[in-house]
Parts: sequence; structure tokens; C-alpha cells
Amino acid sequence: MESLSSHERLQRDRRPRRPWLAGLANLIAPPLGHIYTGKPLRGVVLTVVTTLFGIGAVSLVRWPFGVITVTLMVLVLLIAYAVLIVDSIMVARRFGREYRLKCYNRLYVYLLVFVVVVTLGDVIKSGVRAYLVQAFRLPANSMAPTLLIGDHISADKVAYRSRSPERFEVVVFKFPDDPQKEMVKRVIGLPGEIIEIREKKVFVNGKELAEPYAYFTEDEPDKPLPLDVYGPLQIPEHGYVLLGDNRNRSYDSRFFGPVDRDKIFGQVRLVYFSWDRENSNVRWGRIGKVVE
Repeated sequence: MESLSSHERLQRDRRPRRPWLAGLANLIAPPLGHIYTGKPLRGVVLTVVTTLFGIGAVSLVRWPFGVITVTLMVLVLLIAYAVLIVDSIMVARRFGREYRLKCYNRLYVYLLVFVVVVTLGDVIKSGVRAYLVQAFRLPANSMAPTLLIGDHISADKVAYRSRSPERFEVVVFKFPDDPQKEMVKRVIGLPGEIIEIREKKVFVNGKELAEPYAYFTEDEPDKPLPLDVYGPLQIPEHGYVLLGDNRNRSYDSRFFGPVDRDKIFGQVRLVYFSWDRENSNVRWGRIGKVVE
């Protein structure tokens, strides 16, 4: 068998890099596009930097600045991913015409990188949810009209690391009877206080609490009456009385009692998206709504 000449071997190893394929690869699993174009180190550095920017963008939902916060978050995320994609395309156009295959330009390497990127992505997402911000979707109307069914909210998990929950803050906590379930309610009673509800009015240490956010639906005769009377109860140390804003439709501390401090893990900051499932449309006016 006739052997290949050095020129023929060189031509055989040359494979032009397609810019669109480099961009697509980075869109799916960066820095795969840069590995494809022969710039793995450049791709890794850019991926690390843009990932940090992405984490910073997600952390912006902790800022209660409404639409500005959501807009900044989306812009930072888009710019971060655009840099990765555009840079891989530019590298392919600049160096890819006479590209010679490297040892890592193999299908099994691409598959390995894809698996590693997906795995690391899941780890990073889990870390962000565990230590910074966690997203939730409201499945019920117990917090209406403050929060509606279909609202997507962010819980700031850093808020209570250096301080305790304060009255009127909307918080996320583990359901006392089932830690696997998470609920959203408003802080009404603080540790050591005496709380009482009479005729739907809340009294703290004997003084009526002003509650402009509280909402009462009309009682329906075919349904059980809500708990319009509660207490008086002295809240235990490290305990909090949490109530829903939609008082006639909320399962809260009136039923399961005060919630321990260690079960409250996040403060609800804002609504970053809202979907009206009944009318199948986006509630644009609620995007960026600050939860107060």
C-alpha cells in the first residue's frame, strides 16, 4: 500500500472550523465551541468569567428595585452568553480556515466536555439555590392580592444570616408538619409577643395592628368558616406567627401554630415573572413588582 506524502497528511489533518457550529457548541455547553476551534484555555477562562457574571446576575434579584432589577439581571445574562458565543464565532473565522486537527478534536472528547459542563452546571445551580437565591412559583392564592397564582418569586437566602425576620416581611419557610414542603406567608407576630385575633383584627401586645395588605373574601356557606378568633397566645422564644394576606383562604399559623426561626430560610423580594394560566398570558404589569 502506497504511503501518504507529508503534504497529503497535512491536507488530511486540515479541517476548516465552521463559525456557526462553534457558536452553537458554546450555546449548548461552553467552552465546547472554543475547544472545537482550538482555543480551549481561552474558552475555559471566558466560561469561568461569564459564569461568575451569571451568578452575579441571578443574585441581583435580591435587590428590591423592581423592573430595574429584572432588566439588569436579564441584560447581564444575555451579555455573558453573547460574549461566549460571539468570541467562539470570531475565533473560528480568524483561525479556522486552515485549521489543523488537534488531539482533542475528537467526538469522545466533545461528549466528555458536554457531560462535565452539564454536571458542573447542576452543581452551580444547586449552590445558588442553597446559599444565595431560590426561585418559587405560587401554586395557590393564600397571599393574594400581594402574590397571585402564577407569580414567580425570588427568595433571598442571605437576608436572615445576619439578622432575624421582621414584622410584615414576606418569608419562605419549611412547613412544620412536612419539611419537604415550602410555604410563603407574612411575618405578623415576633418571639415573646402576645398575639390575638378578634373579629378578623390582629392585636399584638393588646394593640391593634394596622394591616393594609390583609384581604378578606366573602364567607361561603358551604365551606368551613375561617379562624377569625385566635389566641391570646404568647409566642415562644424563636417562634414567629406567620399569616397569609388572603385571610379566609390561607392555611397558616392559625392552624399549625408559631413557626420556629430555623424553619424560615428566605425573604421574598420581588416577582420576576408572572403567568396568568386562566387567560394563558403574561402579566407584564407584575414583572419586577417589589413584594412589600
